[in-house]
Amino acid sequence: MPIERILHQSWKTTEIPQRFRPWVASVRREHPAFEYRLWTDDDNERLIAERYPWFLDTYRGYRHPVERADAARYFVVYTFGGVYLDLDMECLRPLDPLLEDEAVVLALEAGPRIEQQVISNALLGAPRRHPFFGQVIHALDRAPRSDITFQDIFDNTGPHFLARLHAATRHLHDIRVLGLDEVCPVKVVAQNRALPSADLEVLRRQRALTLLHHNTETWNRQWPPPVDVPPGWTLHLDHDLPGHDLAFVGADAEHAEALLAAAERVPGAVAVNFNGFAKAGPHRSPTPAALGSWLKPGIRSWVAVRDTAIESAQTPVQAPATTRSRLPVTLLSYANRRYVAARDHCLETGERLGGFRSVRAAGPTDLDGDFVQRHLRILGQRRGAGLWLWKPYVLLRALENLDDGWLFYADAGTEFLRDVRPILDKAEALETDVLWLGEGFRERQYTKRDAFILLDCDRPAITDSPQRFASHLLMRRGATSLQWLRDALEAATDPRILTDLPNQLGHPNYPDFVAHRHDQSIFSLLGKKLGLPPAPDAPWVALGVAADRGQILNHTRLASPP
Repeated sequence: MPIERILHQSWKTTEIPQRFRPWVASVRREHPAFEYRLWTDDDNERLIAERYPWFLDTYRGYRHPVERADAARYFVVYTFGGVYLDLDMECLRPLDPLLEDEAVVLALEAGPRIEQQVISNALLGAPRRHPFFGQVIHALDRAPRSDITFQDIFDNTGPHFLARLHAATRHLHDIRVLGLDEVCPVKVVAQNRALPSADLEVLRRQRALTLLHHNTETWNRQWPPPVDVPPGWTLHLDHDLPGHDLAFVGADAEHAEALLAAAERVPGAVAVNFNGFAKAGPHRSPTPAALGSWLKPGIRSWVAVRDTAIESAQTPVQAPATTRSRLPVTLLSYANRRYVAARDHCLETGERLGGFRSVRAAGPTDLDGDFVQRHLRILGQRRGAGLWLWKPYVLLRALENLDDGWLFYADAGTEFLRDVRPILDKAEALETDVLWLGEGFRERQYTKRDAFILLDCDRPAITDSPQRFASHLLMRRGATSLQWLRDALEAATDPRILTDLPNQLGHPNYPDFVAHRHDQSIFSLLGKKLGLPPAPDAPWVALGVAADRGQILNHTRLASPP
């Protein structure tokens, strides 16, 4: 059954805010033959109560309104079919050519960098009662939830939830995933080489996209700093207290003063920040907030802290490593000139908090002159300071010269929060010479076809398996680890494998291919060929300003220390 010609959008009430109205008009203008339905909060709850009463308690139990909005859109598409679009989608040309068969239609999202692409839930299309969305709505009810941070929203009902369902079930369904050449967020238009221009007016005139996503993030509420700070509280501008999120107190707050008043009523809360999160203690002193594009225009990050909270903290979150025994691990991080400050911060926190026996800074001067000359066309590329070709070279040389113990590699843009002993213990328990710290989407989504073929990995057992991340690696010198790095270095010097050069061997990328991951693709594929174990399911790595849940390191990806 083809996708019904129905367009669904949703807002709190029937009064759509002025800034959304031109985008809604563009959607309706490009689809005059489609039925249009605007779903309000009341409409959404009525749909759940009347047709899916088994989900009503879960629906009402979400702490964040956006979680109910996320969940409702899945039920709407499952019940009626058609296409759901967020209100901040601007339509430049009709969707009809994308809806000509019975496939489920999803789209990718990216930001703040174009390579950070994930499945979005801002566009959903399917025939009525499609089994994929049947699985989605039942997975909502079964999913364990933590409803505090914005990261939880993504995991509970948002893009991360949908991406997990897509990865787990895409082999069962015909699913079309639209790329950024069809649906592009405004925030990465300038980075999108598939577009003829980065000028929005030019894109509109040329109708170069189907949809522009304006990413208004109405769910991401942020408040300007309070003017009147109650006695006993201190306001810290441009600072925050990452982690320790205790409760979201911003659902009904009209201003920052109301956030402080609400936080005072939360047992155990000793701080509140610009995102409306009350925080538990004890806390270290507030630190400069490194939130990048997370901040909305006109908002400064801030956190208000009870004066007694920091004074009463008896011990820091992690005692400095100088007071503990050092681990038999050397920390290595690499940086070109742009990332020197981030690399040095990585090494400093590793030495102070990570427990490393020694730390080592690496950079372009560690590359042999002959090696640079032979591969200048790759190393001269700006991205990844040479598409990360330096990484297998530097790691191999470091491991060859390691007398004993372990080598821990961390990308610049990493800061250590705790002792790395649990990571070391896991590697020793697995009796492996190489340990990855995480893995993500399928290899076939983030590896070009030539790399699979040239590395003798073009088979479902590998192409359909999760890709292992290369941003953090624990290694010790052994026959397997040295062979892995030598093979990786040889592969990385082949432009057909490492670079974004179009496939040369006559085979297309897999249908759900998104982008090539260069060194990471190589490391991951070769590790699987050698039988190295996958990354353990352990919460070791935080991303950016994620809540402190006992992670060992924080991967900020920033060029300057947070």
